Amino acid sequence: YEPVAGTRYHIVRSHPCPRGLWLDMEGPSERPQRSHDSEVAEEGVTRVVRTRIVGSLGAAALIATSLSGTAIAQDSDYEIAFAIPTSQATYFTAYDNAVKELADELGVEVKFAFAENDAAKQNQQVAEFMTAGADAVVVAPVDVDASLPGITAYADAEEPIITSNRFVNGDYGDIDGANPKVHTGFSDYEIGRNLGELMIVACGDKDPCNVIMEQGTIGSSPQIERDRGAFEVLEANAAINVVDKQTNDFQQSKAIELTDQLMVKHPAGTVDVIGVHDDASAVGVVTSVERAGRDDEINVVGVGGSIEGVDAIAEGRMFGTVWVSPRLDGILALQAALALLEGET
Repeated sequence: YEPVAGTRYHIVRSHPCPRGLWLDMEGPSERPQRSHDSEVAEEGVTRVVRTRIVGSLGAAALIATSLSGTAIAQDSDYEIAFAIPTSQATYFTAYDNAVKELADELGVEVKFAFAENDAAKQNQQVAEFMTAGADAVVVAPVDVDASLPGITAYADAEEPIITSNRFVNGDYGDIDGANPKVHTGFSDYEIGRNLGELMIVACGDKDPCNVIMEQGTIGSSPQIERDRGAFEVLEANAAINVVDKQTNDFQQSKAIELTDQLMVKHPAGTVDVIGVHDDASAVGVVTSVERAGRDDEINVVGVGGSIEGVDAIAEGRMFGTVWVSPRLDGILALQAALALLEGET
């Protein structure tokens, strides 16, 4: 899921998110200058749009401190628990691996539980982590509303609970307040806007341009916010005609099955671009489109900048993707949890 060496990125500058502050994460020294332009594709250039990281007000300060070199106690006795929505998404495989690698370096114990997109199950897992004595719990919520009670049940607990990658629809207590304290992750609204912009580029000069959106897990903040950002951009363009939107649940196998159905529902000549909320699913969409013999007709745009996604772009099978780093996502979550435990402000 990391940028491919030598790949050129046309980077779209993100804007402040109402939930927090942007951290300007510096990439390779040879990266191009940022641009306010919405034009995200160039001839002969891999089409990858880069999105910046966002944290809530407290988390932004904490993470900025951590990244600037503040020491975290080595070989501490800290145990950090991670409540992850699913074990079936390649994004979270990379996220988990990055957390484990950093934890090993710092001598911190980490534990994981996977809810398989069941909010009630995730709430129970949070309760079990808290009862078992975890020093801090990081939650990537299954659902913005249904996952909230599992966190607020421990609003006054000494052990910090933060959200990562996905947020909940509730108040955040900040560093010295109630749980959940802070949120770390990318702005899915900005990711959605970048997705919408790239879909418009994929339309070329077609007017109308018929597009389909394949969404992630319904009720999760990435699905809600990516839809919000993408459709805000798409609906502002008179040439865009959204003909369908359905969920593939952030799963490649479901994306293939769903796209097979969509290829029957929308016959040849009626679809120009398919936008997809994640790269793994997007590659599944490409597989289905190719199987239907419609790869010359339909451009597919994903989110993630994953190795398989970038490879598909380089091979001419997929049009483009929005870069998001699960490794950075996971690392920042662990650093924020540790900074809270260390009392960094």
